[in-house]
Amino acid sequence: TKCPLAITPLSSTTCSNILKRRTYSISSDGYLILIKKQYEGFHVSNIFKCGNGNCVPYNEVCNLIDNCGDGTDEDSCNNHFVCNYKSLLKNSYIPLSSLCDGNYDCLDLSDETSCCQRELINDVSLKLSSWFVGALSIILNSIIPVRNIYTIKTMKTFAALTNKVLITLISVGDWLVGIYLFFLASIDVYFGKSFCSEQFDWLVSSHCSVLGVVSTVGSQISLFSMTILSVT
Repeated sequence: TKCPLAITPLSSTTCSNILKRRTYSISSDGYLILIKKQYEGFHVSNIFKCGNGNCVPYNEVCNLIDNCGDGTDEDSCNNHFVCNYKSLLKNSYIPLSSLCDGNYDCLDLSDETSCCQRELINDVSLKLSSWFVGALSIILNSIIPVRNIYTIKTMKTFAALTNKVLITLISVGDWLVGIYLFFLASIDVYFGKSFCSEQFDWLVSSHCSVLGVVSTVGSQISLFSMTILSVT
């Protein structure tokens, strides 16, 4: 890794962002040597040249902040991890101590991806339960509404009709939850061990959103219907 504090040649058009009034001398190679008054009459040359022509003091290099605006003051540093946000045109930096520490510091979760070995569903018993409960719920709750539709016409009282409708709604809600569990187990198999590297894309995908809506709507329908059924 090259040292980011290396002296870089400056031209007369650089550093205009911080040195409006400049004192400089021309070196033997035709470049400029810029000096800046610091304190008590001392003048020092502490200017880092950015890739975009701007300049920053050396104490702003490798400080985990893009002070240049193009990232060149952090590019060659080895004290950070770069979070790459696909939705942004710039990088974000976190200290190496935050890498693989069990906490997500990058918005794209990339600081834990390389050291993460977990799957969408880690526990084997939960995997099997998701498959079994999901499939069973889909099958059984597909039968109950169909049977109830044929028997609703035979209901002679309003109370009996209400109970039958509510039971049908509970079945519909449980059927949606079964769909959620079944597809969740399927997605777990699809990603497998690669889930960590794909989890950000999965979490922001429309498929994940739709699955979340299905789960929420199904559980709310069941809960609402059972509540009404218990008070009628």
